[in-house]
Amino acid sequence: MDHAIINCYEEEFAPFFAYTWRRAASWQPVLFYGRGPAGIGPLSGLILTAGGLWRFAREPQRLIDHQTKFIGQHVREISTCLGSYGMGGPGFLGLRFSNAWIVYRLWGADGWLTLNNELLEEALFPDERKPYDNLTSVSELKGAALRAIECCDEQYALTFTNNDHRLCLSVRRDGAAVPRWRSNGKLKVFAKDEQLEDAIIISHTGRLWLTD
Repeated sequence: MDHAIINCYEEEFAPFFAYTWRRAASWQPVLFYGRGPAGIGPLSGLILTAGGLWRFAREPQRLIDHQTKFIGQHVREISTCLGSYGMGGPGFLGLRFSNAWIVYRLWGADGWLTLNNELLEEALFPDERKPYDNLTSVSELKGAALRAIECCDEQYALTFTNNDHRLCLSVRRDGAAVPRWRSNGKLKVFAKDEQLEDAIIISHTGRLWLTD
């Protein structure tokens, strides 16, 4: 892939009278859409809009710009399949805290990450795990408290503690620490015009749709 970071927007539902302050927070109303909550069907857009419940969308906010809100918070839920583009999903990795999700918006994001310098077993098929002596699971972060966020030119790392055990979840620009793409054998790297800071975003609902 030419770029590591997947462009997307986040969505939330809100009453129509929230329009004014939603616009002030960069949300835009999406009044016509052919998809919606499961069970409502193809007319969901018309039904919800007519009922006064509007869908709002905006560019997601970066974690780096709101990191103080998460320091000290505990991971409540973990998902390796956030995000949607219609048929299946891009496999964004999300960590849910009390106030929002922290989301890695990378294709098959668990395959880009290491935890304490070990590969995540979730990123590998069972037969791919055999050559590795040390694998770990992202589930190790369940209940962990976020203690520090560090980002430099080559690495973006989130440090947690869980029962006094230190856990560092890291993504590197050069892709040297993780397996290559299965399809073409190329390294998982960030393009020169991409910033690591843009790879990790926050979302209150975890409802993210690809824009590409």
